[in-house]
Amino acid sequence: MQNNPLSHARRICLWLVALLGLSLLTGCDEVKITNLTPGSLPENPSQIYTLTARFSPKASGIVAGSLRPSVVIDGKIHPMKASPLGQDIYEFDYQIPAGRTELAYYYLVNFKVEYSGTVSEREAYIGLQNARIV
Repeated sequence: MQNNPLSHARRICLWLVALLGLSLLTGCDEVKITNLTPGSLPENPSQIYTLTARFSPKASGIVAGSLRPSVVIDGKIHPMKASPLGQDIYEFDYQIPAGRTELAYYYLVNFKVEYSGTVSEREAYIGLQNARIV
């Protein structure tokens, strides 16, 4: 089989497209979110439960102090506060409405990254989480 200039050009273009695609995907895992809330919570008479997660920055371009973690419950975004349990751990106290025995939520974090002198807003989230009151 002969190699002609067109096949070389096509191969180079495919490599460039692949590299561009990979460079766009590098931001997808800039913050690792770990759910620290157990799947079953002991019943509490106050109906207040603490949701806890670790938001670990993984990319070097994340602007220091720009992490804004939150938890989304029933479509409402609730900002989380730094926990005394450790670095990168945040928590939110949620009062479950009377009569509910399950809670569905997910964690979301907004942050800024700086690459080549350009600062941009990003967000990361973890899939839907569930907790039961037992």
